[in-house]
This record gives sequence, structure tokens and C-alpha cells, in this order.
Amino acid sequence: MNVNIKTFPSLLKILTLVFVTGMTTNANGQWNYYCSFNWPTPPPGVGTSFVDAEFNSQDSGIFIYNLYFPPSTGTFGNIRSTNNAGLNWATVGGMGGGVYGTYGIYKLPQYNSYYVFYNENFSILMIASYDGGNTWSISDSLDYGFGGFFACDTSKYYTLSSIPPDYKLMKYDHGVKYEQFATFTNHIPSLPFFPDTAIGFIVAKDINAPGYKFNNILKTSDGGSNWTTVFVDTTLNIRNTYFIDTISGFTCGNNGMILKTIDGGNSWQYLNTGIVTRLNAIYFKSGQVGFAAGDSGVIIRTTNGGSSWTIDSTGTSINFTKIYAVNDSIMFAMTHSWSSINPSRMYSMNLNSITSVWELVNNQSTYISIMPNPASDQITVNLHGIYDNSNFDILVLSKVMNTVYSKNSRSPIYNHVLDIHHLANGIYHMIIRTEDKIYHRNFIISR
Repeated sequence: MNVNIKTFPSLLKILTLVFVTGMTTNANGQWNYYCSFNWPTPPPGVGTSFVDAEFNSQDSGIFIYNLYFPPSTGTFGNIRSTNNAGLNWATVGGMGGGVYGTYGIYKLPQYNSYYVFYNENFSILMIASYDGGNTWSISDSLDYGFGGFFACDTSKYYTLSSIPPDYKLMKYDHGVKYEQFATFTNHIPSLPFFPDTAIGFIVAKDINAPGYKFNNILKTSDGGSNWTTVFVDTTLNIRNTYFIDTISGFTCGNNGMILKTIDGGNSWQYLNTGIVTRLNAIYFKSGQVGFAAGDSGVIIRTTNGGSSWTIDSTGTSINFTKIYAVNDSIMFAMTHSWSSINPSRMYSMNLNSITSVWELVNNQSTYISIMPNPASDQITVNLHGIYDNSNFDILVLSKVMNTVYSKNSRSPIYNHVLDIHHLANGIYHMIIRTEDKIYHRNFIISR
């Protein structure tokens, strides 16, 4: 039978709140999104470890793990990719034998590009993908070790060396080194961040200072050729930076520390976060809305530029190492684990949701997948996790809440094909309702 939207007044009320979320909701109002990182079981005697992960969009991402073979064989790095929010992962690239260390993934989402740096037999190589992680090729070899990376676009990027006594900032254009680059003789540089091609910041350690704390902030106004120290506090250990533009920026570090500048780094304000937990990552969506993530499962947020902070609920005590946005509403935060048994996980927050709970991506065994998305003529829908002959109501709503498709099914929603060729371009909302839950997922029609 057909389903009339008017028979579900409570559903209509829910949808007015969450049309743009693409999430699922259960009876207690918790919003769930979808992924964790898994890799094949290695052969006996072979070790594995997680390295890093990045999502380029809400559905597409990659992660890296290493396979440790006996010393005579070496270490192999493996790159896996997903285009359906981590429901499935496929191997798309690798790094050869003799790899001694993989330094992480760097991305340029606006250009659908990823960069991975790794140490192969003491030679630092950069492998890059310019098509969202589908194909990979070696793009460059670094002569002085690896201490950091920042890309302005797919043709211009910066790397920091890590081999003493002189630490270098190298600039590249289409993979070719500039003739001029900076050399740091008094600092060990890290965490480069260039809001534009002229203004840049680096967090550094004074070579002559005891210990191993990075508590100097250096600034350039000429694209990296010359640097001046704009901030020093020897009690701090800065672990991450984020600049909204050339004027406004933030850093975070030990003991719940966050610094803020609103004058291009010339002066810095200490913000009171109300916590003493080490913060490892920071991200600001605007001058007012920002997040910081750290040890023991801590994520804090501000909606007033850092004047006050609140602690979000994450449900985990594992250390967070990354936090960032993949679009205007979806935030991701990643924990880091070395184990394939208890792998690293991604948590998600929807800024348009009525809750402030971070949920484990793909934590739920039941979820909607829609392929392809965006689509033009037809879509294939699956409701994963429910395979018995339950009673399902399927609805598709337009952005103005008009019902454009409705169906009742008593069979599992498996490879359910919908003809959409007659629908106009735009965002649509898929709802599948069972007896006790409602599942949501957005999809786009684009021709």
C-alpha cells in the first residue's frame, strides 16, 4: 500500500528539525552517522599498525596502515579507500618494501587531492593522488627528511626538513623546488600553516632551550623566505594550529591551553578552556564556532570565538588526534590506535542536530546506503542490518517536504532500485521506517 505522510505527524515534526542531517535516529533521540577503519588480517608473524586517515567529503576517505614483515623483507604501507562512508574499503595504493615510517595523510578537499609521505630506505618520498584517492603516483623525493607539510593548492606546497643541523623550509611548484627557501639555524620548525601564499606561521622549538617543547611561533610575510618570532612561552607545548585567515588564528596544546590572535599573530591571548587535558587538534568553522580535541576522549567547543567553552559528550576515553569539517554541517574527530583488533575510529557531529553528542561513525549495525550519490536517473537503496521480513515504510521527500515517492514493503530493503529520472535536480531526503526506528539519508540528483 502507499504511505501518506499525514499518517506520521511525529515523523513530520522530526523531519523539520533534521532534514539536512542525513542521520538516523532511535527512540532516545541520539543521532548516528556511519565508519571505523579495518584492514585484512595479516599472515601469521606479520604485524600491523594504523597510521592515519582523512575524509575528503562526507562519504569519501582514505586510511593507511603498515604491515611489518621480518627484517629481511621490511615494511609495506597500504592505502585503502572508501566512497560509501566506510561501509566498504578497497586497497588503492601501496608503498614498497623497506618502508621505515609513514608520516601521515594530508589533503586538499577543494581539489580532491591527497598526499602521503613515507620513509623508504632512508629516502623520504611523497606519493600523491589527484582523483580522490583512486590512483596514486610518486610525486617527489625530499632530500632533508620530513618535518611537516602544507599545501596552498595542487601545484604549490611547502615541506619542512627534519635533519639537523640546519632545518629547511622548501617550496615547490608542480613538484619543482624553488631556488630560494628558508633555513632555520636556531629553531626546529613544525606545523606549517599558510593562510595564503604570502602569510605563513610555523610552530618551533628553540634549539638552545632544554627539553623538547614547541613553544615559539614564527611568522613570514613574504611567502616563507624570511621569518620573525612573534610569540614565546617556554611553559607551553603547542601541538596544533589553525588559521581562519591571515588575521585570525588559534593554537592548542598541553594543560587545556588555547591561544588566539586577531591581529595576524602580532599578539596572542590565552583562552580559559576550563580543562587541563592535553589538546591535540583544533578547528574553527568561523571566527565564532570552533572545536578542540584531545586526550581521554575530550572534545570542547565554543560558539563565541573562545570566550567560553563547553565539553561535548563523546562516550570514549581514547585520545583524539584530529578534528575537522567535511562540509558545512558535518564534523569529524578521529581517535588513534595501533591495534587492528581495536582499530582507530571516526566520530561525527552534525552541527544542525538538536543534540551535542558525538557518535561513533558506523557504530550502528543498521543504516541506509544510497548508490550512486549524487545520481541522475536511478538509485539503489539498501537498509543494512535488517534482513528479516519486517514491515518497512519508504518515503522520499523533496527539500520543501513534499512526498515524491512512497512505498510499503514487507521484504528486506536490499538492492531496491528507484527510478528518479523524472525528478528535478536538488537535495532529497530518504526515510525508511520500521516498527521502532526511523532511518534518514540525504541524496542529491544532479544532471
